[in-house]
Amino acid sequence: MKIEVFDKLVNETDDFDTRQEVQRVELILEGLGSLDSFETAYVVYGKDVFPEKVETLINEQTNNILPLTYIDDVLVKQSAHLTNEEFITHSGIEFSIEEEHEHDCNGGCCCGHHH
Repeated sequence: MKIEVFDKLVNETDDFDTRQEVQRVELILEGLGSLDSFETAYVVYGKDVFPEKVETLINEQTNNILPLTYIDDVLVKQSAHLTNEEFITHSGIEFSIEEEHEHDCNGGCCCGHHH
C-alpha cells in the first residue's frame, strides 16, 4: 500500500497544534513505512517536487486544499490530515500514539510514573 501526504511547509512560527499535527502524521507514516507492505511519503509544498496531479489541484483550487492524502494514487482526503482512526481503517494496522512527557526534573523523573 502506498500512502502519500502532500502538505504545506510548517515551521516554528506556526502554532503549536499545527506543529503537533504534522509530527503525529510524520510519526504514523514513519511507522507504517517501516512495514514491508507499505510505502509512505510526506511531501512538503515549496520544498519537495509535487506530482502533476497535485500541482493541477493546487492550480485549480489554491494551496488551501493542502494537506492532501493519497492512498494507492487515489485522493482520500483534502484540507485536513487523516485522523488516527482513518489511518487505522485505511491501513488495516492497529496502533496508538502515547503522549510524550518530560522525564527530567533536575536529574530524575518527576512524572509520577514508575519506570
